[in-house]
Amino acid sequence: MSISRSALLGTVLLLLVIKSYGQEVEPDKRLAFGFSFGANHASLKANGPYDPSGAVTARTTNGWGVRMGVLSDWQMSSKTSLIARAEISFNPTKVDLLNAANVVGSYNVYQNLLDFSLHATYGWTAGERRIYILAGPMYRIPNSRTSDDDHVVAITRSDAAIDVGIGGEKKLFNFRTALEVRYAQGLRDLFNADQAGDLFFRTLTLNVCFKG
Repeated sequence: MSISRSALLGTVLLLLVIKSYGQEVEPDKRLAFGFSFGANHASLKANGPYDPSGAVTARTTNGWGVRMGVLSDWQMSSKTSLIARAEISFNPTKVDLLNAANVVGSYNVYQNLLDFSLHATYGWTAGERRIYILAGPMYRIPNSRTSDDDHVVAITRSDAAIDVGIGGEKKLFNFRTALEVRYAQGLRDLFNADQAGDLFFRTLTLNVCFKG
């Protein structure tokens, strides 16, 4: 999904939230707290050139990691809600800059990451289940700012992202249990201004949420 489509989906979802805000829900069910855990596939998008001659290329290492966090869910109406999240994720992402077969620079990218997000949701009830879409901003802060290897540099720039997804929720064992699939596209070049080329971070997340 392109950034422009993600932004459009977020705008439409926000308008739906505002439109249906007037639909009241019971006060004692308005706010819920919970936790989540899951897996996410982190990937890097590297764009050159990385030197004036164009001889330097990028090799990215992507893969699956784990994610966990806490959340609060404010039910604004029977169809809309706002979910605030604080999550930590562990990722295998790395980028190597190569000149021919020689590594001329290595970077660990967000291998230990803090994510803060706010999602607007809009949903429909289907029997005992609630199906919903979500979208909102995310702010990422790298938790590991150093590397154990002197030849590897840790990326320390924070990132802003657009996070969109779909979920299904059902009451299970006195919890509101939800399964979510989310895609987050980073918006900021993670390389410093003195580093040529661009580097963007994105994740595909499969999350299980429990809300009391």
